[in-house]
Amino acid sequence: MRVIQKIAKNPADLARQTAALADGKPDLLIVFGAVNHFTAPDFASTLRAALPGTVLIGCTTAGEITPDGVDDGTCTLTGISFDAINLIQANTQLSGMDDSFAAGERLGKVAGLIETGANAVLRVGGDDGSERLLPFVAAVVLAVEKEAGVIRVAWGSDW
Repeated sequence: MRVIQKIAKNPADLARQTAALADGKPDLLIVFGAVNHFTAPDFASTLRAALPGTVLIGCTTAGEITPDGVDDGTCTLTGISFDAINLIQANTQLSGMDDSFAAGERLGKVAGLIETGANAVLRVGGDDGSERLLPFVAAVVLAVEKEAGVIRVAWGSDW
């Protein structure tokens, strides 16, 4: 596995930083950035044009974690090339972020996200006052349905 990370300090810098990732031929691009980057004209098309065939995931943030610490107002682009893994991109209609479910069972409300360096951890507050910490990784977080306000996870209420 090879990882290359670039930081776009402003939306105008996105094309240059994305092009710098293209030589590494990433299979996956993880994008964390300030809202002004995601709402900039041609944001998605710039990423797709520079990295055709790369699976894109990401979200807006209130601060971007970089090797130098936490930045604010930037866009962190992390390109990952895998040696022996095939990625499959799936899309879903999103409608909200209040609930998470396991096999149709409500686990609670999202209470926050903890950045650990290795992977983020989703804090879920149960209706009974309990709190669950779920690793925010593909094996656990199956779908984020933003418009529905749902995060679908592979996690049982008795875990």
